[in-house]
Amino acid sequence: MGARCWKPGGPLLLVLPNVTALLLLAGTFLMLNWPAISIRPSAVKLSRGGVRMEQLEKSTSCSRPCLDGRKAKECYFKFVLEPRLTVNRGCSKCPGNDTECVERHCSLADGVQRVMLSVNGELPGTAVRVCEGDIVVVDVTSHLRGLETALHWHGQLQRGSPYMDGVPMITQCPIQSETRFRYKFRASNAGTHFYHSHYVSHHADGIFGPFIVRQSPQRDPNSDLYDYDLDEHVLIVSPWSHKALTYDLESQEDIEVSSVLINGEGSHFNPESRTRNHIPKTRFLVKWGDRYRFRVINAASLDCPIQLQVEGHELTIIATDGVPVKPTTASHLLLFPGERYDIVISANQAISSYWLMVIGHDQCKNLHQEAFLVYDGAILPHEFNEATKSSLNALMATMMKTCSSLSDATCRPQEMKELHKTDVQHLSAEQQKPHADMKLYIPFDVYVYDAFDDKDVNFRFMLEESINYPSYLYNRKAPIRLPQVDRLTFKYPPSPLLSQPESVPKGMLCSDDCRRRKFCECLHVIHTPLNVTLDIVLVNEGHGSNHSSTFHLHGYNFLVLGSESLGRPIDVAEIQLSDSHGLLSRNLVDAPRKDTVVVPSKGYAIIRLFTDNPGSWLFEARSTSSVIGGGMQFIVQVGEQTHLPPVPSDFPRCGDHKKPIFVF
Repeated sequence: MGARCWKPGGPLLLVLPNVTALLLLAGTFLMLNWPAISIRPSAVKLSRGGVRMEQLEKSTSCSRPCLDGRKAKECYFKFVLEPRLTVNRGCSKCPGNDTECVERHCSLADGVQRVMLSVNGELPGTAVRVCEGDIVVVDVTSHLRGLETALHWHGQLQRGSPYMDGVPMITQCPIQSETRFRYKFRASNAGTHFYHSHYVSHHADGIFGPFIVRQSPQRDPNSDLYDYDLDEHVLIVSPWSHKALTYDLESQEDIEVSSVLINGEGSHFNPESRTRNHIPKTRFLVKWGDRYRFRVINAASLDCPIQLQVEGHELTIIATDGVPVKPTTASHLLLFPGERYDIVISANQAISSYWLMVIGHDQCKNLHQEAFLVYDGAILPHEFNEATKSSLNALMATMMKTCSSLSDATCRPQEMKELHKTDVQHLSAEQQKPHADMKLYIPFDVYVYDAFDDKDVNFRFMLEESINYPSYLYNRKAPIRLPQVDRLTFKYPPSPLLSQPESVPKGMLCSDDCRRRKFCECLHVIHTPLNVTLDIVLVNEGHGSNHSSTFHLHGYNFLVLGSESLGRPIDVAEIQLSDSHGLLSRNLVDAPRKDTVVVPSKGYAIIRLFTDNPGSWLFEARSTSSVIGGGMQFIVQVGEQTHLPPVPSDFPRCGDHKKPIFVF
């Protein structure tokens, strides 16, 4: 007979002998007052003989070894969103005293005090670590006074739970100040992901964190390439400004990035004094002879591609955007905003400390940050000396030579190939047909708008239907440059498109009449049938910009069939004509599967997906230098309302409280 657990309650305790009751009370007192135990994350040691569990001090209930045959869990997290000061009282004598810098209430950022927005007072926010198939429950309480927000689970496909995707006014009502919202969904796709506020300014100000979904070694086709997959080897990179974008309206139009952070910390270089402040560098510990899986996340909300390299070590890429790939050896990584790469670092060099460096590009140009890869037994240098400066400068020179421009062929050497898995073979067979069932050609560019006057802006605020251009177009000293998809600026509806479609005014949808105006702001929705093979060709026309753009599709990962830069301005009609003549090549054999794609400057990218996940899914540019305007976004609406799962019970509703016929 199996063991059973019995918990006495209420009156039953009174019948116990006095001595037993005293022992129970004493044990309870000791448990409540016992010193905190240091927590070391769960790990699985892989050996040639199979899987061997290490006995660790303590593990959380859901951050655990993920093994076949183990029952999935329901994993509960509590997120409290609130403003916090960086370099606050919890930091005590940090950054002056290194030992004080590890306090859990200390958010250093780059050592310059400012207001941040935090998840549970942390930067980055609290990590979510679960196993594939677990049910994730996150109760979000907002103390962001005067602000509304929502959390997007970047990389989770939300199959069967589209209402949990976290896009305000598309999948849910925004979370209001002093209210609570519950996200509940299954972690159906393993890999390295992250969560973030879907408001760009909130994301930039600190509301983001890692979301790691592990799987059993038997389900990971690259598990034989590494020995350890540790919680402390998650590396999340983020740009940081000394201005709180949420509260500083002037900084939102021309965002100035001050530093690049590694796991929420990093030193800051002051260009006026030509000095760098002393912030303890992040350390990643390894033991000689072992192979370690590192999970690297570019959590940038801004236009900040980052380059990463480890001194004296090669990187073996084993996954991208959570999907396994054919192992590829590279000297460095280049990650665009929203991208994730899983790499293996073999600790096979002399026992020492090695630089791990990230360098920013585009909006983060001329910014860099360092961390240490530290071998067990190595002496960590506590201050810069000639030797450490020399090795750091040599590494930086190599990285800058390798990637002096994002268009350099050597800048992004990793050419990913899909590693086919048996559980997606039926889907791949549909997607690898020579011709798709449906094609979409989506042009985008940066356009200049000027010459808006009083008659273009409805300053009377009357309720009659009239053309009302956004006020940010009016009364400007210089023309405004706006990124747009198909010359349309995206406008969010007053009610969630997914859960309250009946409350969305039909007149908000993009129309030919809107397109004929000198500026069109509308709800851009593209309808696609369920269960078709769809090719989307993103065309970066390049008349108004010389930058590449990074797009992320919610609800899907897709095959990246090909991309090319033509090196000159183009238009979508030219690309469509070339495709009709078979001049756009498609990799139909081993194209990588991603949820984020880089469209090169003056070029195109072709992606393919199978529309088997019904919902209203946002397709958005992850790279932006401003929060002014609607940005480059549109909705891919897959299927009809009848194909959707029921709206969860007690799901919040929102929208207009007055009809246009009323007069105030």
